[in-house]
Amino acid sequence: MTVKPMTPRQRLLAAMRCEQPDRVPIQVRGVYPTHPNWMKDHHESYRVLHDLVRDRCDPVHPFAMGSGWFGIDRDSVNRRVDEVPVDADWVEDVVTIETARGPLTRSFRRSLRGEPGFQMKHAVSSEEEAERFLSIPVAPPRPNVDGFFETVERVGERALVIAEIGSDPIGLVQNLIGSETLAIWSLTARGMIERLLAALAARWTSFVERVLDAGVGPVLATLGHELALPPLLAPNDFRDFVVDVEKPVMDMIHHHDCLVHVHCHYNLSKVLDGFVTMGVNCLHPVEAPPMGDIELAEAKRRLAGKVCIEGNLQIGELQEGTPAEIRETTRRIIEDASEGGGLILCPTASPFWPTLSDRTRDNYRAFVEAAREFGVYGPTA
Repeated sequence: MTVKPMTPRQRLLAAMRCEQPDRVPIQVRGVYPTHPNWMKDHHESYRVLHDLVRDRCDPVHPFAMGSGWFGIDRDSVNRRVDEVPVDADWVEDVVTIETARGPLTRSFRRSLRGEPGFQMKHAVSSEEEAERFLSIPVAPPRPNVDGFFETVERVGERALVIAEIGSDPIGLVQNLIGSETLAIWSLTARGMIERLLAALAARWTSFVERVLDAGVGPVLATLGHELALPPLLAPNDFRDFVVDVEKPVMDMIHHHDCLVHVHCHYNLSKVLDGFVTMGVNCLHPVEAPPMGDIELAEAKRRLAGKVCIEGNLQIGELQEGTPAEIRETTRRIIEDASEGGGLILCPTASPFWPTLSDRTRDNYRAFVEAAREFGVYGPTA
């Protein structure tokens, strides 16, 4: 009797539940063929990759739920943006937020030539400014529920629609004060970090509760954890600022029979058990050295049956490697982490190049074809 193959949606959900699907799912982060505007936003050289993911992979379709500005409805915030010229190549976008205790300003230097920009000033750089931020009235944002369900209906089984519930509280704190201040305050102003986390966690919890009560699911995605990893913060800080703060929210998500997806780069070895404690269901990208600090086989040993690994082919290898090298790396990932299920093959990052080179195109193809060749599970008893 011929067994009908799983759909992409079924295959991804099985892996995220640490079950064994018919084959290892293949997810190409950043390529979303069920999004009607994806090719409109990319150079025509990406067409072959778009079609490859559509026809041979297991796509996801991320859907932003609209979590607001630091957990506040954006339209309720008294904010002004001024464009300040710097030179022929750069401008600064200066945002001024009026509060009852005085203004907050943040500035971002933006390239006029398509280069990456960078933060010049975060909104909060002192405890007094933190008090200003905390004084802003909180009008809760409204989740984009109707749009989510319309997307699920349109996409069907072709992809797994994932509800993006915004950054976690520690990611919001870092965005507010910056990494340097976060590290310093973890030693000198810990109480203020805890106050900010408590306020932001309350907003996030309320937002996620509204999303869940509306029936959104089965996968909710968040990020920001990487901003509190060693060596910037200590492992105990990760427990205090992340695990203890987020576990109630993840318990609530599980209570609604939904799953949690977390995107987190860099050094995980000293905090990996924290993701298990929180109840994360799928963790991307679980990087081996030199980009991370844990070998994939070791991560699989510690996470098997508890957390699905989504990863961990480095995006740089797709740019610089050869098809033969990509094929071997893909085979090794499957060998190290596929046993028993709980693996989704995926690059560590989205394709970010203005055009897709022939080399990178061929490497993506080698990745997908090797994944389909080596990633088939045998019959289960």
